[in-house]
Amino acid sequence: MRGKSNGLEFHAICFETKGSSGIVETGLEGKYQVDDLLRVLESSRERLADAVAAGDGAGRFRPEIGQLAKQVAGAIESGSALDIQPLRAAGASPAMTERLVRALESESLCLLNERADDPNYAAAERAIRRCIRHTLARPALNSEIAVLLRRLNEGWIPTPSEDTRGLVSFLQGVLAATRDLVLLCDDDGTVLYLNRKGQHATHYTCDDVTAGLSICDFLPEEYVAVATARYKALAGPDALPYPIDILDRVDLLVKDGQAIPVEITASPLVTETGCAGMVFVARDLRQELRLQQEYRYSQTYLAGIIAHAPIGIITTDSDLVILDANTASVMLYGAPSMHDMVGQSLPGLNAVPDPEFTSVLKGTSQRHYRTRRRYSFLTRFGATVNCDLLVVPLWENADAPGGVLALMLDISDQMALEQSLIQSEKLQSLGEIMAGVAHELNNPLTGILGYSQLLISAKVDANLKSKLEHITEEATRCRRIVQNLLSFSRHHEPEKSLQQINDLLEQTLSLREYQLRVDGIDLIIELDRTLPMLRVDPHEIQRVFLNIINNAQQALVNVEDRKRTFQIRTFLKDQDVHIRFEDNGPGVPKDKVSRVFDPFFTTKGIGEGTGLGLSVSYGIINAHGGRITLTSSPGQGACFTVVLPTKPPADG
Repeated sequence: MRGKSNGLEFHAICFETKGSSGIVETGLEGKYQVDDLLRVLESSRERLADAVAAGDGAGRFRPEIGQLAKQVAGAIESGSALDIQPLRAAGASPAMTERLVRALESESLCLLNERADDPNYAAAERAIRRCIRHTLARPALNSEIAVLLRRLNEGWIPTPSEDTRGLVSFLQGVLAATRDLVLLCDDDGTVLYLNRKGQHATHYTCDDVTAGLSICDFLPEEYVAVATARYKALAGPDALPYPIDILDRVDLLVKDGQAIPVEITASPLVTETGCAGMVFVARDLRQELRLQQEYRYSQTYLAGIIAHAPIGIITTDSDLVILDANTASVMLYGAPSMHDMVGQSLPGLNAVPDPEFTSVLKGTSQRHYRTRRRYSFLTRFGATVNCDLLVVPLWENADAPGGVLALMLDISDQMALEQSLIQSEKLQSLGEIMAGVAHELNNPLTGILGYSQLLISAKVDANLKSKLEHITEEATRCRRIVQNLLSFSRHHEPEKSLQQINDLLEQTLSLREYQLRVDGIDLIIELDRTLPMLRVDPHEIQRVFLNIINNAQQALVNVEDRKRTFQIRTFLKDQDVHIRFEDNGPGVPKDKVSRVFDPFFTTKGIGEGTGLGLSVSYGIINAHGGRITLTSSPGQGACFTVVLPTKPPADG
């Protein structure tokens, strides 16, 4: 080893263009085109020189630094070394020379980093590092140390002493088995030893170490500076009485110019005569960082699934206290936010205590079985929950019960659909009954009409004739109602034809006119008799009219403080036929007006409506190329307007 100094002053005595194998290396691989990046260095040489000269004690070498900066692009392209003789002639020490050359390397890489998206950036970075390695001569090891290190790396075991041989064998086994990179350098920064793991990680060989490597070939300048300062603190006249380890995360430089992340510890090598150098132990973090990235990805992936899952997901501890709740569960319970649920007892969120619900949760937690139930309950936040509940145990260990995972699928729409299907089946059965009754009524009505017409044709007095005509008129009206019932109860395939909207409206009204009168509702009808014929499906349009009339009738029966009125108007506007249904009922709240056409939405009480009538009507009118709108204010009634185009879509 060389004589000791007050620090790791890593000398650069001369420059060479040969690599460790003695073969001249070229600067740029022929397959890369990095002319643009070299031009960046060439055009920015003054900027590079100023940055390097700004370092401590470097200002007086500004002219020489400028000459170095001019050489960078050409040296990289040709694969030659920088000429550092002007710096040496100007009085720069070997340590200062190496510091300035390393600073030039760092500033060049920072400059190119601004264009890191260039596909040739990596090739240019490797070329810069290679150029600096050629410029800074490797500190040569003396022959004795070179032979010793080569023997150690080749598994050599000394023969003079059994104790010595056993100790060397033991140390070799430890260094070979360790998964960390171990690097030993003397007080001049000359690398003395690099274990097999280090050789594999950095791509340097035993020959490279023997030929001469500096610690600066492995570690960033700033880390070396810190290590040097700590070393001086131990080796100088004011030496500390204890060693100082430096633990940090840095990018370790490897032979091809790339860098690998490591966690490194720098410790002084203390012998009986004092500090002899430094030992660096580095742990490769690539696998750890990759695992951390995969873990973060999996956590993000899982969190994304839970947050956006369409089912409520709640986790609890063994006491059924909520630990986490996703967005769907918060919406299901009607809670203002997740924080209003976390920390609360899951059974305690029910407005009314449910012993069965609590028993299912506790039983699942304690007896390690899955439970599936259907529940309907009111929450403490005022929401009605209808859900399929799956409870899964979360066991922390085999001896003690853990919490539970509650998966809650909202089935409100499904239940509404089931009710709608039940109602549809009832209506279908009722339609069949109505068809049978209508057929039965047709026979006596035919007899009444026949006999009344015969009596009218006979010679009877005027008073009796008037009564017979009234019987005939009412019987005819009954027959028309029966025919409408038959038409409504009969299944029809969708078919559009030219129809008069006023006629369809009057036929529909005939089915509800009597009930409207019974409920004390004044019916006001204003029909424009000049409306054009429209190409529509008469049965579908009548279905829309009937839904709107039924809604108005159900709303008006609750009015007690004023006269009940229901006005129906038809008119032509902007080449469209408008049918307005306006009542003076309680109206629809403003926050619900925009939702009345949503499936299963209803403002009626439980059991009074399925919430499908208006949504079906909206679909029918939309299929005819028209639109249906609602305007309403609470307490002032509601007005539905059906608009049908005179020129419908061409789908017929």
